[in-house]
Amino acid sequence: MHELHLKRSYAIEVINELITRMDVNYIKVNHVVHLIWSLISCLHHFQLRFRTGTSSLIAWTRKKKVQKCIDTYIKLINVLPQISYRLVLNSLVMFYKKGKLWTMEFQFAEMICQLLYLYGDVEEAIEDFLTTAELSSMESDIESRKLIDVLSEILEMIKWKYISDKMMKRFLTMLRKSISPKLRGTFRYGSMQKGLDICLRNIMNNLCNSDLMRLLVTIIKMIIYYEMEDDLLLEFGSIGEHAALRYHTQKFSTSVPEELMETIMTLMLSKNPYYHMFGYRIIQNITDRRFNKLEFETPRIYFKGVQYNIRKARYSTRDRQFYKKYHLHIYSTLMAGLKQHANRK
Repeated sequence: MHELHLKRSYAIEVINELITRMDVNYIKVNHVVHLIWSLISCLHHFQLRFRTGTSSLIAWTRKKKVQKCIDTYIKLINVLPQISYRLVLNSLVMFYKKGKLWTMEFQFAEMICQLLYLYGDVEEAIEDFLTTAELSSMESDIESRKLIDVLSEILEMIKWKYISDKMMKRFLTMLRKSISPKLRGTFRYGSMQKGLDICLRNIMNNLCNSDLMRLLVTIIKMIIYYEMEDDLLLEFGSIGEHAALRYHTQKFSTSVPEELMETIMTLMLSKNPYYHMFGYRIIQNITDRRFNKLEFETPRIYFKGVQYNIRKARYSTRDRQFYKKYHLHIYSTLMAGLKQHANRK
């Protein structure tokens, strides 16, 4: 065992020497794969013999070796050409899968994040991750679940401030299929549900108001198009409500798209009480600038001269124009919905 330890230590020194002398013009695909796998193999070896929380001298030296492996990895990806980053990512994922490294404390998410900071196309990397998880689900629910769990950690750590419509629909479609067991296909998404839910919430935590509104429109359109059943709507709708809660602005007229208002009105006029309630909660959240939601959810009888815990705000001319445009429509839609669903529990 001591001999193996010495060989791993020597391997790190050799890799560092290679990085120093390397000419990137002569780097081939197999070179990149072997370098990455050799590095992770060394890191895996030292982490197997190091456990967080121990304070002995041996533990300290092994922790130092682990950090040296990480530093060497960072040095390597900074030297490699950007065109090879996709190969680096897939090499990392493959080693993680084949070695079943989720059974131990392993800095996989941190290593991926270090790569994504340099990666030119984050969406390409995430698409590869999702595709690998889908393919893994055909053989093992554990592998696919663990890969999505790692992706949720990555999306929490990196500050990804933009997501395309295509990637939005990709995540939402996978989530929909993971929630509903009736939706059969090539891949098994059931084990990924919790991880995909967390992924979407972590993505929303970094999005600006306009992107949150785009995401909300996409969610509502999917709910209407697929005519989701109640159980699916409750799970899927919680993502939409989270997006609405993350939204905050002082100017409604510049950030709430007309398309969103139209789709919300469609929901609120639905014969399905869950659709109506979902639309109501969305519009309540995006218009609650002063965080009065709790007060409105526990209404009290109004008496003249009585003080209520309602926080007020001044509205601009553009805000007044926004309310003037929509308030009658919202009111009539709410009243129609209440009449339709008043007798339902």
